[in-house]
Amino acid sequence: MAVQIRDVGPELEFLDVIRAVLPPDGLFVEEVCQAGFAAEYAFPVQAPRTFLTCGHQGTLGFGYPTALGAQAADPARAVVSIAGDGGFTFACQEIATAV
Repeated sequence: MAVQIRDVGPELEFLDVIRAVLPPDGLFVEEVCQAGFAAEYAFPVQAPRTFLTCGHQGTLGFGYPTALGAQAADPARAVVSIAGDGGFTFACQEIATAV
């Protein structure tokens, strides 16, 4: 990766750790946050259909409910969702639904 890209901040280190522990077929759900923006170009995807994104729409708050639905659809698969405090707050009440 180019030096200019590696110097965007700690987000790339966060993504490196997530990639190291997430199985190749695990689902990664990005969200509208700095790490999510970085993930669009810097998260190594190892299998098809394992990177879930809202795309260019930038839908704040979609990450956690999407990850929750993905986990419910395939309970045996590892799912990681990243979000900022604003995006997570849009749907944090879904924790009660999950319980």
